[in-house]
Amino acid sequence: MNKVAIIIVVIGIILFTFTIFQGVGGHVLIANGAIESANDKKQLPDVYKSDEGLGFFGYIFLLIIVGFSVVGILKTFETDLINR
Repeated sequence: MNKVAIIIVVIGIILFTFTIFQGVGGHVLIANGAIESANDKKQLPDVYKSDEGLGFFGYIFLLIIVGFSVVGILKTFETDLINR
């Protein structure tokens, strides 16, 4: 593996670990009684309620992020894919 691929894997592991801590932290807060429920609609303003889904701009944003990710992955492994 080249250095870029190793860095990608390490950053992925760090982000995955951080996500696990965020999820477990919410359950710990509920278990300790710091918050009553994770589904309490009174805690968030109307802007953050997901009654309408992502909407048009949300899907466009997701397509842009996926496109950049695919281009980044292809550029990272470009020499491996071309030299086969």
